Amino acid sequence: MRELSRQIQKSLVIWQNLFLIPLLLTPLLSLYIQPFIEFNDLYFLNIKAHFFNVTPPLFVVLFFTYAVVYKITLHINRIDFLLLAYGLYSYLNYAVLGYGYNEILITFLLSIAIALLLKQLFSQSQFGIYIQYGCFLLLIFLGLFEVVNGELQLMGVKPSHHKLFNLTGTFMNPGPYAIFLSPVFILSLAIILFPPTQPVLSKLLVITSWFSLVAISCILPATQSRSAWIGTFAGSLLVVYLKYKTEFWALYAKTKIAARLGIGIAISLLLTTGSVLLYHYKPESVDGRALVWRIGSGLFNQNIVFGIGFEQFKANFGHLQSEFIESHLNDPSLIERADYVPYTFNDYLQILIENGLVGLALFGILLILTFRKGFQQIRTESPFLIGSMGALVSLGIAGFFSYPFEVPIIWFIFLFFISIISFLSKDKTIFVSGQSFHLKLIAVVAIYLMILVLKNEIHLIKAQANWRNARNLLSSRAYKKSEEAYRETLTELPDRPGALLGYGKALYMTGKFAQSATVLEKASTRISDPFLYINLGNTYLKLNRVNESEKAYKKAILIIPNRLYPRYLLAKMYQQTGNLASAKTVADHIVKMPVPVSSPASRQILDEMKKLRIKTN
Repeated sequence: MRELSRQIQKSLVIWQNLFLIPLLLTPLLSLYIQPFIEFNDLYFLNIKAHFFNVTPPLFVVLFFTYAVVYKITLHINRIDFLLLAYGLYSYLNYAVLGYGYNEILITFLLSIAIALLLKQLFSQSQFGIYIQYGCFLLLIFLGLFEVVNGELQLMGVKPSHHKLFNLTGTFMNPGPYAIFLSPVFILSLAIILFPPTQPVLSKLLVITSWFSLVAISCILPATQSRSAWIGTFAGSLLVVYLKYKTEFWALYAKTKIAARLGIGIAISLLLTTGSVLLYHYKPESVDGRALVWRIGSGLFNQNIVFGIGFEQFKANFGHLQSEFIESHLNDPSLIERADYVPYTFNDYLQILIENGLVGLALFGILLILTFRKGFQQIRTESPFLIGSMGALVSLGIAGFFSYPFEVPIIWFIFLFFISIISFLSKDKTIFVSGQSFHLKLIAVVAIYLMILVLKNEIHLIKAQANWRNARNLLSSRAYKKSEEAYRETLTELPDRPGALLGYGKALYMTGKFAQSATVLEKASTRISDPFLYINLGNTYLKLNRVNESEKAYKKAILIIPNRLYPRYLLAKMYQQTGNLASAKTVADHIVKMPVPVSSPASRQILDEMKKLRIKTN
């Protein structure tokens, strides 16, 4: 009987592990497999393109199915609770202050869910350690993959994803690319300085970490991302300090007070000099971000406690910038720096603006508690714990100068490092027993919600496919077909500002100016894009609503005051309506404007404005 019992137990373990394989491989397999390809009504799905839309809810469904079948006990500690509270608050904040279905919010929330569920898998005694090693190996391999992509771009073998930069990896510009590589570098350093003890995978992890450390060291300077450089330096300094802190304090005790003072002054001078050099390396970038912070902070005053709503900064920034620039028209330095941006370039300021003091307090307490619990377990010298803490320092610093938490993969690895510290912190936990009714109830609710999410995501993907088709038709000048495609898109995405903007443009191009104005006016309640006001100005002009056309063009100018095109359209409007004096004034201003990047379009505008000046003399 005992032998039979052992065989049954062995079979159960085998089946349990077999079930675990698809659970963990779902995110990877979905990059390359199109499981819906046989279904005609889902022909538009491309899992590789829609990775972040489809795989997170599938992972949650698989996890809870696995948890119920194999009676996994869930562990939730204070860090987990704060993370859940922050996610729930952000959701409620958007539900009250936002509008429509927002896939960015869903990705944000599902990233939190997956990080917490991965932690539950780490807790499993039979295989948890292997999942940890696998996750860290995967992260390092992703870092190496990005390095290879970057090197190929520098050599001209592969194109970058930004016309102004030749190094972006798989990201849209070099900033997020460098910020992603930074925690991988720090993690690799921690693994080398604190080699893991697991006999099977530790050597592989150390070897790949050496490759990662050298490779990222070669490419990180080329990214020209100062926030990533500072973050990498600070995170690496923490890891090195934790390795040699005993020697450091022994040396410090032997050092005389005068020497300590001299060293302190030297370090202060170095930091000051470094800060000045970093500023002068790209001063326009620093000044531009400082202006965004200055203007964006005005949104905070609209709702100090709860903020203006998750993801609402980009919808409101243009309005605030236009008001600010209008009151500073005599300051050319501000006008040169102003631009329309979707982010604050300071994630903490963005949290404060969108989620208010409540949201920032929750996020701040979460970070403080995470570091506190991490430092309490430093004595274990776990490379994963120390590497995660250094990585969080890096990402936390980058958050002051950029927008790492707005990039899905960076937001997820930020949460992943928090979940690692939470798991290794040995903090007191609340248990949800695998045998209990509560686990089954949580599983049913979670699976039901994920089915709803999948349904909405698939609906969204289909709508976006129609939207993309409408844009392509508009670009190819098939205006009538584009109008019909946009109309179909708006039946599925009625509140999407970009779709409204495109539909308004298509209506304008087919001569339906009154309808175009109505649609664009609706879009203006959802977004403050300067090109929306340019299109409104064009439409009002066709309707002979000259005063409204003038206001729309001026609004676009105030949002992007250093661009030629909206001023050019305003000058042409004045010329067309017989207001030659105003046309000449605007033309004079355009001709004197600095042009950062010369192009055929800018040269054509300048030539026309010079001719207009001659005609109006």
